[in-house]
Amino acid sequence: MVSIICVFNNRKILENYLLKSLKIQKEVEYELILIDNTNNTFNSASSALNFGGKKAQGDFLIFVHQDISFKEEYTLKNFVDKLYRYPNSIVGMAGMLDEGVITKIKHGKENKYAGTINSFTPQEVQSVDECIFSIPKKIFNENYFNEEIIKGWHLYAVEYSVRLANKGIKTFVVDVEGIYHLSPGYSMNNSYYKILKKILKKYKVKKLYTTMGIWPNNFFKLNSIIIINIIKRNIKKFLKLK
Repeated sequence: MVSIICVFNNRKILENYLLKSLKIQKEVEYELILIDNTNNTFNSASSALNFGGKKAQGDFLIFVHQDISFKEEYTLKNFVDKLYRYPNSIVGMAGMLDEGVITKIKHGKENKYAGTINSFTPQEVQSVDECIFSIPKKIFNENYFNEEIIKGWHLYAVEYSVRLANKGIKTFVVDVEGIYHLSPGYSMNNSYYKILKKILKKYKVKKLYTTMGIWPNNFFKLNSIIIINIIKRNIKKFLKLK
């Protein structure tokens, strides 16, 4: 059995996407843990998902956004099958390589692939996107989401992947068709950059790979012109996906 954990702030979207799609899934056993944040009970993803993860009983904890859909009857089963092939790893559906975003997720109104690399076999990456990813329960029990660094709703899977890499735990993007994400994916605000700065300061990686861009460790020490150019380059790279 797996545990599907979702924080939601819009019940209509939740019902029309995630819950509607779960009703058609076959040959997979799961428990559903919904965390109602319509009244802003939780002020960060880390606190909300730690709350849900501690309640979970599945072998794997699948953290998923409210606007994710499993489009075919066996999409969830296919994803779960991949998890059992990587029983000691973090597994997601989207990540970043030097060449661009790697994923088989489709998104937005145009229902296009949310990345430049969509023909691949499972690939090791530095981190995965937050829209859907999984952590083995035994690993989660010893490593909760970081509530000190993640004071918001961005980069929690990125921070988790980088932190666990220091313990020898790998992160993979897997090749599963049939997952749709309503959001076009590009969501950045002041909170994103505040968290990004904390991660870059905490972990001495040469570059931080996120689906919103590739960030050099000295990003916040660069002059303003270079910073702006890096941001423009990352945005341009994303806009090419549409």
